[in-house]
Amino acid sequence: PVLISASPLPFQAIEHTVSATDWTTHVAKLPENMNKNRYSNVLAYDHTRVILKDVGHKSDYINANYIDGYHRRAAYIAAQGPIPATFDDFWLMVWEQGCNILVMISNFIERGRRKCDKYWPTSGQQLYGSISVRMVSETVRAFYTIRVFLVRHVRCKRGAKDRLVYHYQYTDWRDFDVPPSPLPVLKFIETSIQHWSLDNGPIVVHCSAGVGRTGTYICIESLIRQLKAEHVVTIRSFLEHIRQQRMKLVQTEQQYAFIHDALREYVLYPSHAIRPTHFADYLSHLRELDSSGRSNLERQYEMCIESRLSSADMSRSRTLASTGRRGSCSLYGTTDIMGINSSTLHGYHTLSEYIVARHPMAGTEAEFWKMVWDENSSVIVCLSGSEVPLFWPSKPNEVRDIGWLHVSHARSNIYSNALTRFEFLLTSDREDYALACTLWRFHGWPSVELENDEQLALAHSLLDLASHVVDEEDEEADDEDGIQRSTGPIVVVDNTGGGHVGTFCALRILINQLTHEFLFDVYFVFKMLCFQRPRMFQSHLDLEFIYALLQQYLARDATTSLISGSVGAGGHQGPISNSFFSLSSPNRLRFHCRRRTKVMVNHLFPHRHKPRTHNVGLHHNPRMLSSQFGSSLVTLSSSANHVNSLLTGDLLGDEVAFSVTQQDNALDCLTNHGSTLPSTGLLESISHESSTPADNCSLAPSLPRTMSTHSQSADVAARLTDPTVSLRRFSTYSLPTV
Repeated sequence: PVLISASPLPFQAIEHTVSATDWTTHVAKLPENMNKNRYSNVLAYDHTRVILKDVGHKSDYINANYIDGYHRRAAYIAAQGPIPATFDDFWLMVWEQGCNILVMISNFIERGRRKCDKYWPTSGQQLYGSISVRMVSETVRAFYTIRVFLVRHVRCKRGAKDRLVYHYQYTDWRDFDVPPSPLPVLKFIETSIQHWSLDNGPIVVHCSAGVGRTGTYICIESLIRQLKAEHVVTIRSFLEHIRQQRMKLVQTEQQYAFIHDALREYVLYPSHAIRPTHFADYLSHLRELDSSGRSNLERQYEMCIESRLSSADMSRSRTLASTGRRGSCSLYGTTDIMGINSSTLHGYHTLSEYIVARHPMAGTEAEFWKMVWDENSSVIVCLSGSEVPLFWPSKPNEVRDIGWLHVSHARSNIYSNALTRFEFLLTSDREDYALACTLWRFHGWPSVELENDEQLALAHSLLDLASHVVDEEDEEADDEDGIQRSTGPIVVVDNTGGGHVGTFCALRILINQLTHEFLFDVYFVFKMLCFQRPRMFQSHLDLEFIYALLQQYLARDATTSLISGSVGAGGHQGPISNSFFSLSSPNRLRFHCRRRTKVMVNHLFPHRHKPRTHNVGLHHNPRMLSSQFGSSLVTLSSSANHVNSLLTGDLLGDEVAFSVTQQDNALDCLTNHGSTLPSTGLLESISHESSTPADNCSLAPSLPRTMSTHSQSADVAARLTDPTVSLRRFSTYSLPTV
């Protein structure tokens, strides 16, 4: 049992209990400091303000305060969004306080007003006073963006280390407002603290003024820690305490209610992300029955479709449709465009990744194609049955004129027994622009049970469609004769705009999640889809079907691997006797060796028809190695005698050559981490260029289940061929911090 101690008094009573006039702000009001405040009515208290140290004769003031966390004093720094006049001060504070986590809950422009300024470089290196900042990577997700910065003090004494600072920006939370659902915020909070430890400095949190959204984040993050430790959360007393450290934290009653909603959601379902290696056990747990004969999966479904509006939703309307849409939007973003009944849904990468709709009939066909034009959608997925009429020109050279819009049939081909691909060209009498559009027609629909080979074949075709077929449209997009392929939302239709489109969108999000994060969160994805389009799913069988499809996806992509290697020392080629592979977990393959090493990892994906090769040469730097190739960034940072490797970017389907030259005493290079590769998906060749004789090359410290690459390479290959040992698609490599 968990006790949430809510205040019996209204939020206004808490505001009166802790007044902003109870503590002084003398330093903030000094004439030389007033231009450092974004807002004249949000100032830093004197008794908890962060004092800058290395400022010479300048002011030591910055609009930021220390905030206590759960059983940790000054666990956070709550700050205003930096303004150009305080960029140098902000980065100096980050350096002096030893901060490695920055949390930004703001966009630059909100409601037509500037709420924050961009205080980091987009590319290259930039100097902020005495602090050098370089952006190492940027990863954009639907609800937030993650950036990694390399920070160093240019005037520090010799030997000072560079630091990695992680920047997490939540992008779907407007000022004086709350998000429509607490689920993405809980996911964001969990993600934003994964690189923080007790050895690091305070977590810096800011929004625009550094009070409303900042205070809400701090309350939720700290109270989750209390909930884990004590099974009790005391919301009111904690808020009253931190309001004594910075004025106006948690600025509105909506935000206060949102804290309760978020903690309630966490209590009901605190952990729902699944690793592929745990999927079978998790699925068995979902199928277990309680005393009433109801399965855990049915209970999960009921929690996902919970119709109770949160206190945040009751007070406002949420419009998810993009600006190009026509029609009236409901609370959840459902738009009735002349009977199309469409909704904009978030995906893995953007908030408007999909438009789902009912199959257009004769009276709504024109509005449908105008919507495609307005939204610049270059991909349509049709999951409708054969009984509904076609809304596209199906014959060669056929043209459908829809007022000022013309839809021309370009070509079509049968992709598989279950998939047909159509290409259209949309032109307009009003604009000198043509839009190339591809429509994928899926024939049939697999049953939930997948009881025979025909049903399994349909399921695999659906997985093909969801996992990579549609993505090929973007990768093969060419500009020819002024014809553009857009990056607009994918339009998905079925007979009713319900379960089939929801299943397709869920699969794409989950496969993306699995590819990039080596986990999937079915509860999160399913509940968010239900939230955005109520009554999309009709029963727990829809949820069960998604789990069944994921099971097929994992089973068919079991990895096979071949590993070989040789070492050269003093010009002599011989077996690798002074290096080894280790499986530190069922999903991590590591290569260890001593002294100077060259590692070549080749990933072959035979299912793609346009293989490409990328070569990355990384040369020694005592602190950071990086190289850009294609759309991907390779970064290595060394700590003591180890190398941490972080490789981001989606190279699925490519042939990749990844080489590292490194002279540290020990190399701990993560060569594989994550989910699945197609069969015969991984080949590795390792060669050494040792500067010392092989006899003097000692092994790195032994890890669990270590194996010699020469004598036991067959054993390694056998382990990796085991379908229970799943390796991740080559999209992100990461090493845990040493």
